[in-house]
Amino acid sequence: DGLLITMAGIAAIVLLTGVNLAGATESTVIELVAVWGKLIILLGLAMLGIWHWAPEKLMLEHGHAIGWGEALVGTGVVFMAYEGFQLLSYDYDEMKDAPRTIAVAMPLAIGVTTAVYILVALGAGMLAGADDIVKQEEVALAVAGREALGDFGFYAVSLAAVFSAASAINATVFATARLAEHAARDEELPGIFA
Repeated sequence: DGLLITMAGIAAIVLLTGVNLAGATESTVIELVAVWGKLIILLGLAMLGIWHWAPEKLMLEHGHAIGWGEALVGTGVVFMAYEGFQLLSYDYDEMKDAPRTIAVAMPLAIGVTTAVYILVALGAGMLAGADDIVKQEEVALAVAGREALGDFGFYAVSLAAVFSAASAINATVFATARLAEHAARDEELPGIFA
């Protein structure tokens, strides 16, 4: 099972690296499909959960410790979720009117992402319940999808996870390639990286 996961991860990186080597247009198409695909699925899940309004499901049962340690872990998770926004700066030289684009796009992207995270957390919690979300942390959203739409919901949210992973890998490969290219042109890396 671990070998299959490792091989799938390697295959995804190799595939997306190949797409990036083919050109920026192909990489952009992959990114658009992945981002919009996961966004549609996750917002659909969130709206279904909110439609079934059940705020009592958002409360943990007695016995779950909640304190500073859990808050710090939550802070770390949120930090990691937003860490990818720094990749935008690697494409600074290729943007039209980069100062304005970053000044508008970055806060807008962070705001939209925050709203989506809040909606998904509320919707998934109302579908699956806070206790199940905590117990099934790695597959919590898929469990909420199953609660909403049965097996179809489970597979749809699993597809959103695949889109999310592909998007993260693609963005990282694209931005890192741009950074390596600039560093090679500045003779800070061997010329082959350009």
